[in-house]
Order: sequence, then C-alpha cells, then structure tokens
Amino acid sequence: MKKKLMWAVGAICLIALIAGASVLYGKLSDNYAPDRLTQLAGEGSRGDQGAADRDDGLTEGGTSSGGGNSGSGTTSDEGNRGSGTTPDGGNSGSGTASDGGNSGNGAASDKGNNGEGTASGEDQDASAENSVQQAPDFTVTDYDGEEVRLSDYFGKPIVVNFWASWCPPCKAEMPDFEEAYKTHSEVQFLMVNMTGGRETLESAKEHVESQGYTFTVLFDTEYSAAYAYYVNSLPATYFIDAEGNLVAYATGMLDAETLEKGIAMIADPDAAEAEGDSQAP
Repeated sequence: MKKKLMWAVGAICLIALIAGASVLYGKLSDNYAPDRLTQLAGEGSRGDQGAADRDDGLTEGGTSSGGGNSGSGTTSDEGNRGSGTTPDGGNSGSGTASDGGNSGNGAASDKGNNGEGTASGEDQDASAENSVQQAPDFTVTDYDGEEVRLSDYFGKPIVVNFWASWCPPCKAEMPDFEEAYKTHSEVQFLMVNMTGGRETLESAKEHVESQGYTFTVLFDTEYSAAYAYYVNSLPATYFIDAEGNLVAYATGMLDAETLEKGIAMIADPDAAEAEGDSQAP
C-alpha cells in the first residue's frame, strides 16, 4: 500500500514538474521571440514604406495611401476607382460623384458635395492630423549625471529603448541597436536604463563599458520615463519622428530586421542620404 502511495505521489510530482516547465518555456519563448511593431493611428510611413510595411504584416491603423484609393465608396485627390464611379464629365444617380457634380449618397470627390458617405481628402487629412500622438516628455540623467529631457532631442528621429543589465532579452538585442546606431547617424538612439532595485548605476555602466557600446545611455533613476510610457516589462522600444510624434512601439526583444522597419517609419530618406554623402571620403 505504501509503495502504491509513493508511486502516486511521484507521478503527481512529475506531472506538476512537466506542467511548470511547459509554462516557463512558453514565457521564455515570448520574451526571446522577435516582436512585431505596432504603428499608431494617424502616423504613416515616409515614402513608399507604408505599403511595404503592410505587406510585412505590421499592425497599422489610420494609414491612407497618397495617390488614391481603390474599392467602392472611397475618394482620392485625382478621382475614384471601384464600383459606381463616373468619369469627370458625368454624374451618376448612385455611387461616387464626379469632380464637377454632386451625389445624394456614396463618396464625394474633392470638388463635389455629399450629404453622406466618405469625407473629402481635406477632411481626411485634418482627421489624420488630429490623431497624431505627441510623445510624452520625461526627465532622466545622462552618463555624467546631468539632467536631460526627451524633448531636448526633438528635431531628429528618435529610438527610445528601455533596458536593464539583468534582463537577458535586453542584452540579446543591444548589439543590433549598436549596429543600427552606427549605420543611422540621422537617427538619435536613447538607451534608457531602468536604474533601481536590482539595477544600479554601477552595474549598468559596467555592462555598457564591457561590451564597448557607444550609443547614448540615459538612466531613469526616478522611473519618470517608465511611468510616462507605462513600461511594465523589458525590453520596450518606442519610435518617435523628428517632430516629437510617437509613431510606433514594440514590447519584447526586437531582431535587426524589425528594428530596421521601425527606423524606416521615422527616418527621412533624404536626410540619411545627406548624412552618408557628408561622411564619404
């Protein structure tokens, strides 16, 4: 009887161990898996990058194409494509109005009036501007202990990364950030260390110096930056354009490819080319 009881207890312990290992494996897999970017509504990628990002499966909201829209009931600057569209010279009783005419229902063109349906291009632009989200400002200290603010760096695209030296996924992605920092001189990289608790200024600086990193490191000793961005897990990365607007973010480790996609959302291709020309021998 005792032997059977021991076998039963052993079996229960084994099952519990397997279940615990499975849960732990799932959490570690989530931490180390390259994350997907989330692009905020109202912010489009520069140039043709928006279409490329949609093809790559990035999460987007509120992004419209520049030249025109396809499908029914949608307007563009030049005209409309899709069902129920009439040429410039004529009118249709239902569907989309031409440039010179009016429609009772359907989508209105830039010069037509419409009682109901999709707003004109100017209204869409105004709506997109209203949905732009300003990046929350914060105050941290730099490597020399001087206070700096995020807004001090506005004027260039910014990549803000929250990290700690005790965080394995943080350390795993940092070489890719260093490489991107060296490649994209037109972009400001701010590596914000979550200083406090397990992390100290000494441990953070020791890791940076031992790895030979040269990007800008800041220290969030009061957690003001973490509170401003609701950071509750590490790493976390935010992409901010030159005007100080929050364009995209990701929680979890990023691989080099995903990091480059985020940079493409905020970087000005012309500025990057000019920087490259200026550094050429």
